[in-house]
Amino acid sequence: MSSSSHAYDKKYISIGCNRSTNAADINYKGFVAFGGGKYVCIWNPNDTRCKGVSHTLQGHSGDVRIVKYLQSFKYSNDLVSGCTNGKIIIWNDQYAPITSIDAHSKSISAIGTLNAPFVDRNSHLLVTAGSDSLLKVWNIVDSKTEQIQSIDLAGRFALDVNISLLPHSNTPIMALSLTNNRIEIWIMVNNSFVKALSLEGHEDWVRALSFANFPSDNGDNLVLASGSQDGYIRLWNITTHLDNKPNLQVNLDKSTLNSALLDDFERKMQESDATTSSLSTKSHVFTDQNTSKQYKLNFEALLLGHDSWITGLHWHPVQWESDSKYIQPQYLLSASADKSMILWAPQSDGMWMNERRFGEFGTGGLGFFGGLFSPNGKEVFAHGLNGSFHRWVHTPEMGLWQPELAITGHPNPVKDVVWDPNHQFFLSASLDQSTRLHGPWKRNGVESWHELNRPQSHGYDMQALAFIGGDSSQIASAADEKIVRTFEAPKGWIRSAKKLGVIDDNVDEESRPLGASLPPQSLSNRLVKNDEHPDELKLKEEDKDWSLSHSYGTQLAKPPVEEQLVTSLWPESNKLFGHGYELFSIAAAHHSNLLATACKAQSAKHAVVRITDAIKGMHYGNPLEGHTLTITSIQFSPDDKMILSVSRDRTWRLFEKASDKEEYIAVAANKSHGRIIWDCQFSNCGNAFVTASRDKTVRVWCRSAGSKDNSSWDAVCVLKFDEAATAVSMSGKLLAVGLENGLIEIYEKNGENFDSWTKRASVEEHNGFINKIRLRNRSLLSCSEDNKIALLELK
Repeated sequence: MSSSSHAYDKKYISIGCNRSTNAADINYKGFVAFGGGKYVCIWNPNDTRCKGVSHTLQGHSGDVRIVKYLQSFKYSNDLVSGCTNGKIIIWNDQYAPITSIDAHSKSISAIGTLNAPFVDRNSHLLVTAGSDSLLKVWNIVDSKTEQIQSIDLAGRFALDVNISLLPHSNTPIMALSLTNNRIEIWIMVNNSFVKALSLEGHEDWVRALSFANFPSDNGDNLVLASGSQDGYIRLWNITTHLDNKPNLQVNLDKSTLNSALLDDFERKMQESDATTSSLSTKSHVFTDQNTSKQYKLNFEALLLGHDSWITGLHWHPVQWESDSKYIQPQYLLSASADKSMILWAPQSDGMWMNERRFGEFGTGGLGFFGGLFSPNGKEVFAHGLNGSFHRWVHTPEMGLWQPELAITGHPNPVKDVVWDPNHQFFLSASLDQSTRLHGPWKRNGVESWHELNRPQSHGYDMQALAFIGGDSSQIASAADEKIVRTFEAPKGWIRSAKKLGVIDDNVDEESRPLGASLPPQSLSNRLVKNDEHPDELKLKEEDKDWSLSHSYGTQLAKPPVEEQLVTSLWPESNKLFGHGYELFSIAAAHHSNLLATACKAQSAKHAVVRITDAIKGMHYGNPLEGHTLTITSIQFSPDDKMILSVSRDRTWRLFEKASDKEEYIAVAANKSHGRIIWDCQFSNCGNAFVTASRDKTVRVWCRSAGSKDNSSWDAVCVLKFDEAATAVSMSGKLLAVGLENGLIEIYEKNGENFDSWTKRASVEEHNGFINKIRLRNRSLLSCSEDNKIALLELK
């Protein structure tokens, strides 16, 4: 091993897409770039090995809100990203940063790139807007960026911006939506944008804008699509032909519109003459001062079909017949907070209608933040509130759109990861209030890792996890509540895991429960027995307006898509009580059903470890006392005879199982660390343990020389770091240390004793506080405040 990225291979990277419109984009090769935490992430959906996220580009110090490819001409792979601290970074096609600019004093709110055919691929026009109420125009030539204009938006924020070229002209035109319900049209004159028009019609903020150039025998038309929080999409036509009559169209998706939406539309139609210009056929005429050409802008069509905010619009990508000729297919993809996407297309009479609806319209679930077309238009993507991508692929032979495998991940910090006892898969817990199961998909000599199950979707932020009693089908979770919850794997998961090659075929499945149901407004996954038919799960009268979320454990032959994951709950088997405040840490015995748990504490009364039999629900002995502040980590020794705990009070404490009764008793304590101790772990043999502290040290502890019991331990080695040590794990001769800045240091033991260690590698896969490391043999599993899970194989 060495201190470089060549010291390990990436087996699996999991991270969710940020909850922001325009957080994802796609280039002509079909590569999806998206903001995940503070990273710009790259995913190739057409990778035959299904490796998922291939790159996580570091450079931002704030969450990445917007990612856009610089789609000049048809071959550009450069992209630009903007984050919450106002910085933009331009990346080349090798994913190296070309330029990093502190463009705004506050968060980036919108980025616009010039997206039109026949644009010089060596230069880019870029517009950025921020929450500082400024809009800036940049010119990028040969990797050099120059600001050419700054526009004060007078206290308003830009929600979206899109740039194209006027028909039959090289003059850039910019559409800008602000926090005032209007769309502003700006024309570039002498290298500066000048406001030309202000378009009315939408009755709420406009969240999405998208230009498309449609070539025709009568002259090119430039069409602007706008989507608003009012749930409507408007099409605006820009042409050089002044004799064209406006062709107003109101396009209703009658098959899916509910009566309330139609009533609302009729009301607005009646009010429009007196109060608004929402359906005005007025032509807006403006002049390109560079060429003296006149252009006309007409409101052309109104598209109704969504029941909530429009969050994204994406035209079908241009299809090139040659380097000088292209076709712009007339398809528009819209994404909405109603958890659906609609593919719109004009009919023979010119009316725009719904060709296909994707998603789960009107379910009250988590909505979409944006939609994307693949380069050939045969695939569509959406990213949603839970961080996952949704993907549908068109099959020409069947004429159908089918859900297809896509990437998933936590959109919030990941607090814990834990291997199953057989080291075949692992669980993760996140502040996104979910517990997720990740494992390998093995087929035809190929292995790829995916999220395979989502045992718990909770109403509280998750903190910690454990497998119970060495059983990979029983888990316990700790969240920001006082109750420890235990779960049992349903029959469908056991069958799917066998089919996917995750677990052995001899694992029992017949005794497993059928699945789980989540009653409305409930936090508990109710067990569904094998003799209980789904139709028998009736709602109470007061819950008739709510849907019943349930999982019957469907057997899968390949990794599930997001719609299947959200219904893959595990039934709750028990609740364990006793703590007075929110849970913080949990550990499970290796050879029994005992759980050790601790909660947040500011006094000795609550800073205790409670031991409970997870199956019987009975307390085991008295609470383990001694700490005075929150216990941050708990570990059982490999033989379960000792329990080690570390705390914010800067001490570690060791408890030993009594020989004459069922309880653990205190045998040792130490306060050598100068700051909070974040983590601890026993060695495989149980003769040593390590502690990691904010005082920037990791200490290795062994029994004192000559000691015949566990009452005296000495620090035989102190490893010092430049940052606070936040996580630690030991396996065989290897020791992994996670730091506050996201770095993971790998050490190897010299000889058989624990007093000498040599640094072997540095792992730079995270850019935030390392919450947990799980080292098994040479497999390194880690999670962080950066929302990312990394599974690496050390060389």
